[in-house]
Amino acid sequence: DRGSATGYPGLEAERAAQFRKIASGLAKRADSSQSVNSNRQSEAGEAPPTRVMEPARPVKLPKWLLAMAVLLVIGLAVGGYRFLNRPAAVEIVSDPAGATIMINEERYQSPFKGRLEAGDYQVKVFLQGHFPKEETIQLAAGQNFKMTAALKPASGDLKLTSKPVGAKIYVNGQARGKTPAELTGLPIKKFKVKFVKEGYKPLEKEVEVFGGKTRNLEFALTKIPPPPPVYRSSGYSSGYSSGGSYSSGGGSSSSSSKGRGRRRGPSIDFSKGGVKVHIPKPKFRF
Repeated sequence: DRGSATGYPGLEAERAAQFRKIASGLAKRADSSQSVNSNRQSEAGEAPPTRVMEPARPVKLPKWLLAMAVLLVIGLAVGGYRFLNRPAAVEIVSDPAGATIMINEERYQSPFKGRLEAGDYQVKVFLQGHFPKEETIQLAAGQNFKMTAALKPASGDLKLTSKPVGAKIYVNGQARGKTPAELTGLPIKKFKVKFVKEGYKPLEKEVEVFGGKTRNLEFALTKIPPPPPVYRSSGYSSGYSSGGSYSSGGGSSSSSSKGRGRRRGPSIDFSKGGVKVHIPKPKFRF
């Protein structure tokens, strides 16, 4: 006050500096006394005092919030399980179409579209007249799986022979050589096989071809019997014979050769029962 009253403005600044100096000295004394006390305690073997932290008080949450949290955890667990085990989308088609598809003993018709759980499956595709196709597939969760089964046409072979050999072979009307013969690459079905040989009766059989197999077949042909023999003698013409007789319907006419020593010739009888030919036994003289 005096400085300000007397007109000395630097007097307040000087007092403030002195006050700061005194405060700094007091702080140094306090630090020195604390260090001295800690040194004394360490010399005496006493541990320096530690600051004890008070435990935090538990926070109480509302019950509805706890219930929401539990439901959220359960929902996440169920959703994760379903996502990891979601079924796979499967499509299986056959070429040609219309084949039968078996998946682990379950039968379906081609094309097959559906959903299957993740895992291994045994797939078999088969169609009449074609070789079947079998394959093991592995499905992952959520996988899009597509399979096209191309079926090869099945065929079989025939080995044909005949007794006697050399007969012409006709399969469904088409010439296929002579026996013995081997016919390969035939479709799986039934064929009409015909054998023709001169002097023998034609033989026709129905033969079935099996896929992937060769059938050995042998057929015996029946010989055509020769025509009955025709007997003729000199001078025989139009039902008449030299020295013989001709009869029809019970009536008969005969002509005999004049002269001594001539023998009677053969006779033909056209009676109701059929045709009868009589040939006399020759007589020998010595």
